[in-house]
Amino acid sequence: MVLDISKLSLADLEKGSIIFHYHQKIYKDEKGGLWMASGQGIWLDELAKNFDKLILLNFETPNKGAEQDYLLQSANIQWVNLGYNRGYFDFLRKRKRIKEICAQWSNKADFLLIRGFTPFQNRIWKQLKVNKSKSYLLVRSLKQPRVLSWNNPFSWISYLANKRLEKRFNEILKSVDFLFTNSKEVQASIKKLHNIDAHFATTNVLRGGDFTFDFKSWDANFNLLFVGRIHPLKGVKELIDAFIKLQKRNPSIKLVLNLVGEGEAQFKDELVQKLQDQGMVNQVVFHGRISFGPQLFDLYKAAHGFVLPSYTEGFPRVVWEAALFSTPIIVTDVGGIPAVIENEKHAVLIPPRDSEALYDALHHMINSKHKFEIIAREAFELALNNTVEKGVEVVYKQLQANNGTWNEKN
Repeated sequence: MVLDISKLSLADLEKGSIIFHYHQKIYKDEKGGLWMASGQGIWLDELAKNFDKLILLNFETPNKGAEQDYLLQSANIQWVNLGYNRGYFDFLRKRKRIKEICAQWSNKADFLLIRGFTPFQNRIWKQLKVNKSKSYLLVRSLKQPRVLSWNNPFSWISYLANKRLEKRFNEILKSVDFLFTNSKEVQASIKKLHNIDAHFATTNVLRGGDFTFDFKSWDANFNLLFVGRIHPLKGVKELIDAFIKLQKRNPSIKLVLNLVGEGEAQFKDELVQKLQDQGMVNQVVFHGRISFGPQLFDLYKAAHGFVLPSYTEGFPRVVWEAALFSTPIIVTDVGGIPAVIENEKHAVLIPPRDSEALYDALHHMINSKHKFEIIAREAFELALNNTVEKGVEVVYKQLQANNGTWNEKN
């Protein structure tokens, strides 16, 4: 059931407690600080403002890696350690641990929210009892394409594990109280396939109050930015092809492409070789993974254009980031993107796997400053309605306005 929550006042709602689970790992420092990926941590700090207590069910990592780039700030967040996740070799012990923790924490919180897909979602969903309602936040498309290779048996293991998770997600749908998704395309698909009303809630982690529109014009230099995995499914090969062609046909403009993200060494080497063959290797910078924060923000601030030519997406958070940094956007019309982003209004949408269409869009961008300033402003205004505050407010209001349905079902 979807209620009109637009006029609901936060002051009129009770707070209560919520248990949250996702598969990202937590690192605990010597002072007791909890570190996790910023894309989840910032969102959780915002969510915690609306509850008396937020209990995290997450696995631990013994070493602080690049992914653990954010220190949780909220004093009302409590971490329940699921132990070390040692992959397939620790499967039985993980199951036992999770069962014991679910028994220990059953009926000690009002709400459960699982962000998924995550490997142990069904076990926690079935075994953990809460006082009011169980909800699920889907942050990916319903079906994920996988690159399969006979030379890589783990690609098949990953494929089969993903299919298993898709099947188990359908089991969760049978008893879910509230379903949230950060993709309007997934929202429509859920309604069509399962006749369930999912609530759209952005998982952007930027705050609208931190930004003002500041378009970056260009003349003889043009900086292009990509943020995502350096992987064929992200359209990086087509991007390199279009970039090479763009520079050759526009010699009066010095182009620079910044690629932010991790990727397989072999694929990167192939891209570097192609750039070397064209004498353009110095115009493309492979930054690797950059944590969410000032260094990444500096690249957004310096970018004249942002491009994401993925083959598939739910709704990528980086689109909101580019928009709030007043950067005109070129993106493929896949997944949940065209349900939110209007072509030629908020961005230029192109088909996936099409380097010619990508080249045309880039060529149009560098030669149409005034038009893309208008497009960037429209995207900025749209992004202001999809900030971290807005997304968390949808989740919190819907939970609180509808509480009690879990007890009715059980």
